[in-house]
Amino acid sequence: MTDLDLRERDGEYREAIFNALSARDVGDRLTVVADRDIDPHLARYQIERSEALDWTYAEPDAEPRRLQIRTCGERDGLGAVDVRDLRPQRRHEVLLETFDELDAGEGFVLINDHDPKPLYHRFDAEEGPEFTWEYRQKSPGEFRALVGKAQ
Repeated sequence: MTDLDLRERDGEYREAIFNALSARDVGDRLTVVADRDIDPHLARYQIERSEALDWTYAEPDAEPRRLQIRTCGERDGLGAVDVRDLRPQRRHEVLLETFDELDAGEGFVLINDHDPKPLYHRFDAEEGPEFTWEYRQKSPGEFRALVGKAQ
């Protein structure tokens, strides 16, 4: 069953996503179908609302995209964008879109299954001093980096 079908909208996903998530209690699930990635909107929701979300794609590379979002309550720290389930070709696209959604001084925790050093170099080349990067965890199968926009 689908709770929110974004394919019927004219690309105005953010308001629909925010409204649907705001109506949920902690631990509730929301099933969403979209014709493009909504990860940047989910990251933005976590930042603006100080709430943690957990989301998984039914089939990460399928179109349309079907995902389950679970509300996790107040978060302790920054919102996270976990790209481990996405195919490598989509990871940079999703992360760059998420970065573009940030305001100065905001950030997110990038979670990946390998060292995202190539992405670091891409940010460095394209954003220069506008971006910040700090590794939080480097272990086999899980790398975490705090990615943000400078003040």
